[in-house]
Amino acid sequence: MKEIIFLSSIQWDFLWQRHQIFATLFYRAGWKTVYVESTGIANPNLKGLGKVILRRYVGVKRIKNPRPRGLSVVNPLVLPPTYRLFRRINRRVFVPRLVKKISSLGLQSPVIIAYSPTDTTLALLDSLPHRLLIYDCVVNFEAFPGAPSDIGETEEELVRRSDFVVTDSQYLYRKMKEKTSAVYRLPPGVDFKHFARAYSGPIREVKRLCFFGGVRWEIDLELILKTAEMLPQREFVFIGPLLMEVPPNVPRNIVFHGPVAYGELPLILKDCHALLLPYRRDEFTRGIIPAKFFESLATGKPLIVSGIEENIRDYLDLVYPASTPGQMREVVLNLPEWETEEKVKSRMRVARENSWERRFETLVSLIEGSGG
Repeated sequence: MKEIIFLSSIQWDFLWQRHQIFATLFYRAGWKTVYVESTGIANPNLKGLGKVILRRYVGVKRIKNPRPRGLSVVNPLVLPPTYRLFRRINRRVFVPRLVKKISSLGLQSPVIIAYSPTDTTLALLDSLPHRLLIYDCVVNFEAFPGAPSDIGETEEELVRRSDFVVTDSQYLYRKMKEKTSAVYRLPPGVDFKHFARAYSGPIREVKRLCFFGGVRWEIDLELILKTAEMLPQREFVFIGPLLMEVPPNVPRNIVFHGPVAYGELPLILKDCHALLLPYRRDEFTRGIIPAKFFESLATGKPLIVSGIEENIRDYLDLVYPASTPGQMREVVLNLPEWETEEKVKSRMRVARENSWERRFETLVSLIEGSGG
């Protein structure tokens, strides 16, 4: 039996992303699959984010993602990969314990897919036998808030050790191309049938606009708050865990719904007239092409975007870019007139062509071509 270990950067019961999706697809394809949850990137901020952290963990507990019975999920106990003392303790105490826990699952010579380019990951790789190593680079870690100061160096080392690298966005592909020739672009995919359930026909009005996903620092919340003030008769809904502080006087037409299970999401989205992908423009978001991009297209609903135009430039004719409150207000008011049946069909066609199954087939081909 083929074996694979995911050294993930997120928990299993967090927002459903490529980490859990690929793990599930490998398991269904007959691979013995082990999913190691996040070993951390940054230190918890003890000077003012207590409420945010509490909300985060309360939100995570409210999500219960499906897990195949034979897929092993390992919850690691480690310190953040930041201070030198933490790293020493990890390497001497916690990493050996984690390696022992993983080894007890009976893997002999697995493929490893790593997501976090940290010292903890490197320490794990030192002790975990494997026949192939892949770095799935889906975050611009050098711009990640609170990341270790040497994250660029540890990422270089992870790239050097990897048999090949895959990335999702054009920006990260170019960045990794400077480090290795063995890099391939593997954008996010979509479970088309799942999200197409949210389709509710041609829009006649735009009263409810929705964002789904984690509400974190990379979201341009200020853009939505100002737009909401300009459009008091419209409702702006955030569906997902709230992972950032929000201003005290939020407009009454802003709704923080909280997280929902992946299986329930299409039913919630069905009542939305348009979807939002409002990202800030900074070094971190330059590397982002959200998994929810193709998921949003699969709903057929109009999609308003900001901050990620560079990474979705091949699809700009299917969406509505709006980077200022005035532009967003104009789009919302004119969507019923601007939307066409052809646009709806094109969005759904593009989503159907970008399925997770196709991404999985590509990844397996890359593994087999590398001798894995």
